[in-house]
Amino acid sequence: MHQTTQTRTLRDFFIFYTQLFFIALIVFFSFFAYISEKKSIEEYKKIISAEIGAQIHTQLKMFFIEAPRVLKINSEFAKIGMLDLSNHTQMQQTFTAQIKNHPYLTYISYANTKGEYIGVNRSVVDGEIYFINALEKEKMHFNTYAITKNDTKGVLVEEGNIYNATVRPWYTHAIQEAKSTWYNPYKHANNESMGIGISTPITDSNGTVIGVFSADQSLVKISDFLQTLNLQKNGLAFIAQKDGSLIATSLKEPVYTTQKSQLIRYTLENYPDKRLNALYPAFHTFEKLEKNKNITMEGKEYLYNQFLFQDEYGLSIAVGILLAEKDFTSGFEKNILLWGVAIFIFIVFGFFVFNSLSKRLVTPIEKLNLYTKDIAKGDFEILIENQTDIREFKELSDSFETMKIKLKESFYLLIAQASFTNIGKTLSSIYHQYKTPLSHINSQVLSLEAYLFKTKNQDVFLEDIAQKMRKSITFMDTTMIGFNNFYKNSLEKEPLDIKNEILFIEEMLKDRIIQIDLKIEILCDEILYMGYKNSFDNVVMILIENAIDIFESRKTTKPSLKITALKEEDTLKITFLDNGGGITIKPTDTVFKTFVSSKERSSGLGLAMCKMLVEKKLSGTIQAYNKDAGACFKIVLIHDS
Repeated sequence: MHQTTQTRTLRDFFIFYTQLFFIALIVFFSFFAYISEKKSIEEYKKIISAEIGAQIHTQLKMFFIEAPRVLKINSEFAKIGMLDLSNHTQMQQTFTAQIKNHPYLTYISYANTKGEYIGVNRSVVDGEIYFINALEKEKMHFNTYAITKNDTKGVLVEEGNIYNATVRPWYTHAIQEAKSTWYNPYKHANNESMGIGISTPITDSNGTVIGVFSADQSLVKISDFLQTLNLQKNGLAFIAQKDGSLIATSLKEPVYTTQKSQLIRYTLENYPDKRLNALYPAFHTFEKLEKNKNITMEGKEYLYNQFLFQDEYGLSIAVGILLAEKDFTSGFEKNILLWGVAIFIFIVFGFFVFNSLSKRLVTPIEKLNLYTKDIAKGDFEILIENQTDIREFKELSDSFETMKIKLKESFYLLIAQASFTNIGKTLSSIYHQYKTPLSHINSQVLSLEAYLFKTKNQDVFLEDIAQKMRKSITFMDTTMIGFNNFYKNSLEKEPLDIKNEILFIEEMLKDRIIQIDLKIEILCDEILYMGYKNSFDNVVMILIENAIDIFESRKTTKPSLKITALKEEDTLKITFLDNGGGITIKPTDTVFKTFVSSKERSSGLGLAMCKMLVEKKLSGTIQAYNKDAGACFKIVLIHDS
């Protein structure tokens, strides 16, 4: 007894496996899309956090550099005698000029060992600048004066109490540390804000302390900056000292409170915002800073990032950035429900569509199956007909008919492959298409020269045009061949007369040179150099055109360019020195980077291409630096001729 194998129709297979594949495909892409979206959100949060951190770091660097810089300048001036510590007027004028040029500073001051005080203050409230002093001749009163237009002491604005600088925290801190260091933040006496300062002791030639310089800044500027950051709806940023004492936050609540005129600073642990309270344990492990840490607070997910900001003057503060998960996923979560509903509707709809489609697709195939059975029996006389409106099935039916009649000729399908054998010929035709119009122009120039010779026409203007066209055609042809060979790596070295090559490029740029009345001085002996002509000429052209562009953009009067070529032992040194005002980009070698340019409407590709040609094709080096009243480009090549 034979066991019968259960079979299924093609339609059953089509519906089942197509629907299964369709569902699996939807599930797979849905899951993949969900994971990808979650991952993208995580990466996006990290990118945003890193960008915000970079912004804060840059701002802190700008903020905390001003006071140390001014302090260092004043200390050096005092040591070399440029700042007379006994001349109160000179110090006030110096401090005034400095505070005007440094917008983050609020105080610049000096106090001697007698307790006398000289200072300049910028009000945090209205930005006005005042002189402040406490001198023996004024009975040590802390007096505030307006300043005149000439930065001299004006009228008395406020007479203060008796003031002894030597007992102030900033003074004692400098004496105790015996170097330039920051002292702790403090509350400004005349407004509701905090400041921070740096002080340094000043000694005489014997090493004896004669006074202390200080410079202060308002921390309000940092809080104002943090509040401008794009921290989304529920994010925040803060800056704190190692013990958790807050310096600034992106929140509206101040980082301190006052009780009976005493300053009480908030810490992360007791700040009114609960999110900062929850961050305190993570922050407290200060020596083990961890970036991109996921934190859960009251059932909500956050990304926390912190880093340390330090300088050489003892400043060591931490920056914390907290971004809320829901600020990035709120739209995504709403879309998940809609996506689920859409998938369900799509699957139901797909079932009916595939059921109907399978009937239309399978029926013609079933008919063809019957025809193939007849052909398999050797019945080649049967006429294959398949009534369907599906073009592919009609064509398949025709193919079966052809196969029945000419079965042995089925190899014709391979003929189509021969059409791809000539695909590589396209590139070479571009070169010939370019040569044809160039040759035509060359013929026209020859005709013009022949006409001038035949008619003995001595029209200087026409002769000049013909010569210029001849040179332009030659240069175009040489450039075309040079670039073609460059990319094919088929260029060969040839002996180059350096001076002639420079004069050749000068002639090519003659119109631009005349237009700006540029004086080019070429100092070059008879030097032959074995190198690549096209590459060398392009370097010379780029440097001369770069100088012309600078002269034009800066409207340089009496522009000049000095080109010097010297042979020293086995090297060839060529310099291009102009008087166009020099390179403004710092560092100067940056001009060789792609897309970097100080010129308007410039792509920044010329000097980058110049450096590439010198190093890759000429095996040399090129430097850029400022010299005298302009820029100097120095090329050094190996001279083996």
